[in-house]
Amino acid sequence: PLTLQMMGSYDFLVGDFASAEQAWSQLTAKEAKQKSKTQAQDEANDRAWWAYALLEQGKNSDAVAAVKDATISEKTPELAYVTAWAKFRTGDDAGAWQAIVTAAKGWKNMPGKQAVDRDVLLFAGRTNTSMADAVAALTPMYGKDPAAQYQLLASLGLEAYQYAGRWADVLAALDKALAEIGDKIPAADLPTLRYEQADYSVRLDD
Repeated sequence: PLTLQMMGSYDFLVGDFASAEQAWSQLTAKEAKQKSKTQAQDEANDRAWWAYALLEQGKNSDAVAAVKDATISEKTPELAYVTAWAKFRTGDDAGAWQAIVTAAKGWKNMPGKQAVDRDVLLFAGRTNTSMADAVAALTPMYGKDPAAQYQLLASLGLEAYQYAGRWADVLAALDKALAEIGDKIPAADLPTLRYEQADYSVRLDD
C-alpha cells in the first residue's frame, strides 16, 4: 500500500494522470477489503485521489462510478469535493450542490480552503440551486448576524450569480444584502452595489 501511495503521489507531480489512476484505484481496492474505521478513512482518501485522477483525464462518468458507492460526510471532505465536481460535470446539479456544501463544512482549516470557498459560490450560481436554498445551506458557515448575512448575500450576488448570468438573482441578492446591513454599510459599498444593480437592470432591459 505504501508503494502504491508513493507511486500515485509522484504520478500527480509529473502530470501522469493515467498512471495515478492505476495506482490509486489499486490502493482503493486494497483498502476496501479492510474493516477497521482507520482503513475506511484511508479508503475514502484514496478514492478521492482516484476520482481526481479520472477527472484530470476528462473521464467524468468513470469518476462518478468511482465514488457512487462511497458515503460522503464532513469527515471526508476531499472525497466530498471530488464527488461534487464529478456530479457537476455529468449534469447532476442537486448531487453536486449537496456534495460541495458537505466538503465546505468539513474542510475547516485544511490547506486549499480558499479554493473550496470559491467553488461553493461557483456551484451556487451554476447549479439549479435557488437563492433561498443557497442562503439556508451557507448560513451555518457564514453566520446569522447582519454583517455575516450581508457578506454572504453580496458574495452570492457579485460572485455566484454575476458570472453565471443570473441577473435577476444578482439584483435580489444585493437588495437583501443592503436590507440586512442597513445604515451600517461601509461608505464605499453603497454606491458600488447600486452601480452593479443598475448595470444588471440594464441587461434585463429594465
